[in-house]
Order: sequence, then C-alpha cells, then structure tokens
Amino acid sequence: MRSLSSLYPSNLFFKDYKKISLQIYQCQRCSFAFLNPRLSREGLNQLYGNLYKTVYYDDKRRHKEFQYQDYFKKLKHLKKDGPGKLLDFGCNTGVFLKIAQDNCWDVMGIELSYQASQIAKKRLGNDRIITGAIDELKNLDIQFDIISFLNVLEHLPDPNLYIKIASRKLSPGGLLFIVVPNYDSIRRILIGENWSLILLEHINYFTRDSVAYLASNNGLILKQGGPIDYEIFNRGFFEKIKKMFRKNEGSSYSFSYGRDALIKLAFLALITDFAGLAINRGDFIYYVMAKKSL
Repeated sequence: MRSLSSLYPSNLFFKDYKKISLQIYQCQRCSFAFLNPRLSREGLNQLYGNLYKTVYYDDKRRHKEFQYQDYFKKLKHLKKDGPGKLLDFGCNTGVFLKIAQDNCWDVMGIELSYQASQIAKKRLGNDRIITGAIDELKNLDIQFDIISFLNVLEHLPDPNLYIKIASRKLSPGGLLFIVVPNYDSIRRILIGENWSLILLEHINYFTRDSVAYLASNNGLILKQGGPIDYEIFNRGFFEKIKKMFRKNEGSSYSFSYGRDALIKLAFLALITDFAGLAINRGDFIYYVMAKKSL
C-alpha cells in the first residue's frame, strides 16, 4: 500500500523472518505491514499460476463452503432491506456468488485467473463473470450495493488503489465487505514466523488501525469489524488437527509428532482460536466500510 507506507517512511520498522527468508516492514503510525522485497509482477503471476492448480481453487477446499455461508449471513445482516447488487472482486470459482445468487441477489464477479473465471462462468453464467483485474473494475459502468474483497487485499500490489476505485462503484450508502488475515492475531504474536499466514503471496498485512486509515483515506466510514466465527470448527481447529497427522503407505494414519506434543499442539490451537474470537484477535477478521449517503 504505497500511499500508506510512503507517508511515514521514518516510522517504518521491519521483522526479519529468517526461517522463511522474508522481511515484513510495519508502519508504527498506521500499523500497516508489507513484504519487502516482494516478487516482481512476473514472479507473482508464475507463483499464482502454480498455486491455483494446487491450493486456491475453491472447489478443492470443502471448508470454503462453510466459510462463504458465514460471510453471506453477515452480508444479509448488512443489507436489511433485502437482496441487492453484489460485486465480488477476486471471486475465484464463484462459490460465494452462487450462494448469493441462490438467495435472489443480482451478482457479478471479477477474477484474474482465467481457469477459475471459466469455472465461475459455468456456475453463474457468462454475463456474470469478468476475467481481469484493476482495469476491468475501472471500466464497470454499474453501481453496486455491496462490493466484497474476500481474502484478496493481502495479495494486491496496491490495495489503496483498489479500494479507491471500488468506492466509486458503490451506490450512495453502499458498503465494502472485506476479509483479511489479522496481523494482530494472537497466534501470530505467540509463534511469530511460524504463523501459517506469513506467505510469499501475502504481500500486505492488516490491522484494525491500518484498515481504518484505508477507509478514511478514501472517504469511507469504517462501520464495524469482527472475527470470522467459522474459524474454530471449520478451518481453525479440525484443519489444524488433520495437518498433525501424516498418511502412511497403507490406509491408516499415524502421528507425525509424538503423542504428547500432538495433544499440546491441539490444545494450543483450540485455546488460541477461542481466545482470538473473544477479543477480535483471531487469524481472520472482517471489516465493513460505508460510502456516505447523498
């Protein structure tokens, strides 16, 4: 987020994550953090090309359905007068949009990955999905009641620019619904570079203060924010427990850690998830930004 980090260069400090060869700088004024150096655009494109084949397809991650159901419940509460126009930027294969469409929302999505966007088009209709990124967002001549960025801003080279453009596509009183990894997470504070969300493709890291600055910098009001409560039982706990097992050559599972270590890790995962949710310090957090009404 160049417009943030360049404002107070003397206030930057960095954390050197030696085990994974990454350095993260954080502004002490607004608390926005970012990876530096980061991959070139060509390097990122190559990385995402590989990741989409193995990691990022929504259709390959069963827990994403629960996650998107949770997002949609929050979205319905935000627009109490019934369904409206929804744009999901970085819509992946369209699972979230399909949930909204089935509930009578007028939906549209923008997705950079050609492969993912083709799946989304089959799911929702060719006229509902645009393959592209910032230019396609700029060129849309439509206003939306809600624009969502679901686990997307941490990947974008200039999130401030995307929020600026998205805010212009909102109808008066419209909302931005954002989900990002939480750099104030209890787990990140406790385990540092072993936090699972410090990744080469995560080039931005947000706190509530940096999101509030992002909103005010673009004429938006930060209305609310809170934990993602699907985390414990769909991603947070059981996914962590599964990763503590490894598959043998046969069909049975065995411990990849000693039994005592496994119990301690499972207990830590559960406690930090519950504690994170209780005080808004979970691994993921959502925010709602509002455009001022006329």
